[in-house]
Amino acid sequence: MKKLTTLLLFLISSVFSQTVYFNSDHWLYDFLNRMDQRGLIEYALIRTAPLTRLEIAHYLVQIPEHSLNRVESQQLLYLKAEFAEELRHHPAFKPAPETALDILVKKKWLEWLPDELYANGRNFLALESGSLHLYLDPIIIRNRIFAKADTITKTEKVFENCNGIAIWGTIGKHLGFVTNIRDSREWGTRQYPGVVNFSREGLGFAQGGPDYLEHDETVAYLVANWSRLTLQFGKDKNQWGPGRFGQLAMSTCPTSYDQIKLQYATDRLRFTFLLAQLQHYNDYTYFYGARKSKLLASHRLEIAPFSRFTFSFYETMIHAGNNVEWAYLNPVMFFRSADHYLGDRDNAGMGGDFTARMPLSSRIYGEVFIDDISTRKLGSGFYANRYAWLIGIDKADLFGLQNLDLCVEYTRIRPFTYSHERDTDYRHFTTNLGHWLGPNSDLIAMKMSYQVSQPLMVHLTFGSLRHGNNPENTNVGGDILQPWGINGEPINVEFLEGVLKKKSFFECMLNYEPLRNFKLRADYTYVQDAIAEVNRNEFTLSFSINP
Repeated sequence: MKKLTTLLLFLISSVFSQTVYFNSDHWLYDFLNRMDQRGLIEYALIRTAPLTRLEIAHYLVQIPEHSLNRVESQQLLYLKAEFAEELRHHPAFKPAPETALDILVKKKWLEWLPDELYANGRNFLALESGSLHLYLDPIIIRNRIFAKADTITKTEKVFENCNGIAIWGTIGKHLGFVTNIRDSREWGTRQYPGVVNFSREGLGFAQGGPDYLEHDETVAYLVANWSRLTLQFGKDKNQWGPGRFGQLAMSTCPTSYDQIKLQYATDRLRFTFLLAQLQHYNDYTYFYGARKSKLLASHRLEIAPFSRFTFSFYETMIHAGNNVEWAYLNPVMFFRSADHYLGDRDNAGMGGDFTARMPLSSRIYGEVFIDDISTRKLGSGFYANRYAWLIGIDKADLFGLQNLDLCVEYTRIRPFTYSHERDTDYRHFTTNLGHWLGPNSDLIAMKMSYQVSQPLMVHLTFGSLRHGNNPENTNVGGDILQPWGINGEPINVEFLEGVLKKKSFFECMLNYEPLRNFKLRADYTYVQDAIAEVNRNEFTLSFSINP
């Protein structure tokens, strides 16, 4: 029966192949991970994100409703309504019941609203005209942060406002498009650089004054589909790997970047080729005659040889300048070999990851990222052994309690990993493309999640991290901006050498979504810095529409 369903879905997707990518920050991906843990998805190739809407629909129709508990059934019903356009051609499709938005907009006191608003029960505006299907939603985000710490005498207050618009749609059978525009302003008691040319973690170009910061973010791209082949051109993010607290090679930490992405996918294999332009940021001269770009070429092969096991291999290559080397345009080229051919001048990386489903609705997963390595000196502190790895285990229905999940993960990153000379370090603007920890660090973290109902989720997170910081006038590999070989660094550098910094943290988060993409969130975070002897308590309240 599963094979018949897969065949039907393949035939349907060959005809109705228009689609776009779906935001990898959505809770849908946690839901698919949980379904994979429970063995309700046969071949889950979901670690190369984002997925297209059509790929997501492919997984949703596999999930047997009779195997779900009450909350999971509510979530699946929500998602089937969300992906109604992709599912409506499936033989087993059933029209979803009215959504909460359907019921709300039909209230008598809202009769004055135009019938076109939330006509499909999901989007603010949905239009169909000939072969064009267009969907539009406003974006409104309000964050309020209040923090107290030993090092500040007054309560720190930070206010963040974001406004924007999200538009996506399809044209005909093979073309899709997305435009997501956000304009943000942050102000409060923090100290800001007060300059026009500025960037910080997670942001691109920013500007502001001594007491505020302004920046914008745009994701915009075209997608062309031919059966199982997808071509994307535009500006977007990517996330590779199974890590739940961070990914080693490709994460969504940095701002979006211009890219061309080619993907070919079957039920048990997904191949991705990515060519992207990154911005190299040194200092405040960035946009004043010293602007530099660099190119990222990467490819990834994700395979599911068995229903319980998936693994991936990938390569990354960062090349300085705007000129594309032809060798990196070859999707099936071994990039490290091409780098040797071109004189060993670029920043090459490679790695792999795996996910193995275990009994009792649990999984074990891991990832390795190799920046550089000398196999003859493995186990020593040799500076060229620049690599990172993580290992984790997650469990659904902990202690037999439905919807209570546990994840434990350990990450270790060797000194000098990600750093490189000649303007090819592993960053976009000021943010690491890989794991947010950075080099010469490790992290042990645990998260417990309880899905109280479809709208309400509770997270409890505990963690402890260590970082070997560079002492003054000494480079021990603790800074991505300081590669080996510029200041007479020693040949051998031990892990966590330098000024050891330790932090422990606890976070409690409640996320409530009474209506589709209308979200209320409350966070409490406690951080203890053992070196600086600082204790910090932070409260965050958020309201968002289509975040």
